[in-house]
Amino acid sequence: MPSKGRIVLIAGSLCLAAASIIVVFDSMNALMTVGGSCAEGGAYVIRQRCPSGSIWTLAGGIVVGIVFLRVYVTANSQLPGPHLEALAWPALFLSLGVPFLLFGLDPGQGEGSAPLWIILGIALVIVGVAPVLLLLRPDIRRRVLWADALQPASQARVHLRQAPDPRTGGPMSNNRLKSVMAVLQVLAITVGILLGTWGYSLIAG
Repeated sequence: MPSKGRIVLIAGSLCLAAASIIVVFDSMNALMTVGGSCAEGGAYVIRQRCPSGSIWTLAGGIVVGIVFLRVYVTANSQLPGPHLEALAWPALFLSLGVPFLLFGLDPGQGEGSAPLWIILGIALVIVGVAPVLLLLRPDIRRRVLWADALQPASQARVHLRQAPDPRTGGPMSNNRLKSVMAVLQVLAITVGILLGTWGYSLIAG
């Protein structure tokens, strides 16, 4: 069983990475509501100001997400259970592409549709969805969602003997450890989604 510190690091980093992706999505969505083009500062007259904090939250969300994703990958390495870093790419591109696509289909102000935004949105969505299709392969799906411990069998046996099952006091099976890690990471992502939504609304006012 991983140490408590490592569990906290896995859950915390995954939570903050998920929150960052939500912030990126909300920031891009806010930018698209003003037409996808805006400006701040400078000596010239600004025709369209950017939504409050959206530029900083968009850039910051991407950077922070990358940092905490790296922490998650390091902390979660060689452990059984989900290894969700492969889904970060689809999540990022979908968080950028979906607002483009939605704005292109309905730019508002009675303008019909915006073909350029639709094309950009579709391109980003394709880039985001394509890696997810690889999960149709059983070996890749297992590696991402239900991986075995990446360590020698002799070490794994010792590791599992030292991981007591809280229900029985006996050794925790590999599948049960996978289940614990899966539940932990699902909860971390759920909390991250809520945290990202709340955080962006707080920053954007």
